[in-house]
Amino acid sequence: MGVVSGNISYRRYWVSRSPGKADILTALNGRRFRGLLQDEDQAVGWAPVGRLIDPVSIDFGYDIFMASYAAFALRRDRWAVPASLLKSRVDESLHMWLLQTGNKKIPAYVRIEAKDTAQALLRREALPKPQVVDIVWDLQSNIVKVWSLSKEVNELFDALFNLTFKDVGLIPLTAYTIAISNKDKPSIDEINGIEACSFTKPRE
Repeated sequence: MGVVSGNISYRRYWVSRSPGKADILTALNGRRFRGLLQDEDQAVGWAPVGRLIDPVSIDFGYDIFMASYAAFALRRDRWAVPASLLKSRVDESLHMWLLQTGNKKIPAYVRIEAKDTAQALLRREALPKPQVVDIVWDLQSNIVKVWSLSKEVNELFDALFNLTFKDVGLIPLTAYTIAISNKDKPSIDEINGIEACSFTKPRE
């Protein structure tokens, strides 16, 4: 979802400075999406915009820059194993264990091993479920836009961005941060004295 098509909602961030283009490419390639392994629950990294197929073999190049903007994507892949199918495989495995051992109760460690084995086998048959969120970085205004309002996605972006660009000082742009960054900024006491206001009609 993002800048090219789909969702038009985004969240804005501000950075204290924007690195040079060569430094941005080096940093992105250092944290590039590299695919999901079978023993991993998820894989996260940067990917080119619109390259959902085989992003692992694609390095970032200068084509991500358009005028003063840099466009790239946050990608997260997770295994999409249906819960009902996993339960069916585990139940079948536990049933076979009871028949083979003659026991009437199943120890906890056997249940854990059965689930891990079934999950590993199903992952070999399944395809990862990708999630891609577009990012646009204005290198002149130092504004970064993330095409998602999801709290989880933005926390993921914040963590990866700060790992990738360690010294740019990523700050979410909220009403508070915009107010205190304004050249005619109000005092902290004035800001703290603002009361919450409801814009919905109270129920009668």
